[in-house]
Amino acid sequence: FLGTFTWLLLGATLALSQGISAPRNAEETYAWRLHDQYVASEKREQKLQAAIREESANPGTADRSNAENSQAEAQLKRQLRQLTAEIELQQRLEAEWNRTFYDRYGDLKDSAETIYDTMLNRSFDRIEFRLIHFPFYVNDGIYTGTIADVPGEINLVVQGAIVTGSISGLYFYRAGKLVQAEEFNGTIYGTINNAGVVKAILTGKVGRMTFSGSLAGTINKGSATGNWTTVAITTECGTFKASRNQ
Repeated sequence: FLGTFTWLLLGATLALSQGISAPRNAEETYAWRLHDQYVASEKREQKLQAAIREESANPGTADRSNAENSQAEAQLKRQLRQLTAEIELQQRLEAEWNRTFYDRYGDLKDSAETIYDTMLNRSFDRIEFRLIHFPFYVNDGIYTGTIADVPGEINLVVQGAIVTGSISGLYFYRAGKLVQAEEFNGTIYGTINNAGVVKAILTGKVGRMTFSGSLAGTINKGSATGNWTTVAITTECGTFKASRNQ
């Protein structure tokens, strides 16, 4: 199905996005393309509707030759076919939009409504406004911080729906009153959803011994917080806090 959109997307011109707010990632670029194609199709539909109304209001008469009447009838049929094609195109664009962008930006039909942007001092359609002011991956960035309960550091790299990074510090083996500390280093791999909820697995080594674990938290307004747990003979756990690098 995506192949049917190739000619549309390759030929699209992102005048609005390029002139006002350049897309921040591939997803926003694709959203702008769908929006621009949809708005352009609606404008073509409106012109066709007006032309069809005008043609229908002037049916063939005896004042025109048979050739002229036939030409006018052929023109009307051609316009009706073009109108059907535009409506079908809009339906395909809406279906494609709904698969990826409806939950974040709303109904593509909202592009028919305008809103005044007090920050940019001009009006936009509602979809343009949302695309400009609500990043598709609002949490993208590199976060650095510390892990608590054991001394250590954490680094998170958020790109789209994927979270990677590293965690390091001192690991404490505990057996009753016996406590032994040893350095550990691990990697983080997981996901983040639209609500900023992070779920990841931890893998690494304490000395020569491997460990596994999990990390869970949230990212909101450039701040990442949550909990981590690792297991290597004994179980260690703690909290983390990191801030996005500016």
